[in-house]
Amino acid sequence: GAVSGGGPRGIAARGGAPGGSGGVRGAPAVGGALRVVYVLDSSGSMRERDKIGKAKEAIRQALASLGPQDRFNVIHFNNGVYGLAGRLLPATER
Repeated sequence: GAVSGGGPRGIAARGGAPGGSGGVRGAPAVGGALRVVYVLDSSGSMRERDKIGKAKEAIRQALASLGPQDRFNVIHFNNGVYGLAGRLLPATER
């Protein structure tokens, strides 16, 4: 899929934090739409105890909860920093 790498936490574009109940919410934009950037650690330590697999599943669930008016991006890092896209993408049906 589009998500490669992993860390189970997303961070909102405006500096929000992951939700306390395991959910991840982004910063509301004009009109109630969310603009969120998920930041994932895909370094070697994430291979222990299937952290990568758990992270991928968490991001899939977070993306599935976005509405069609929302925008997102995914950034992962290991020896460098890599973005899914150079801009926020519409969260339309995948």
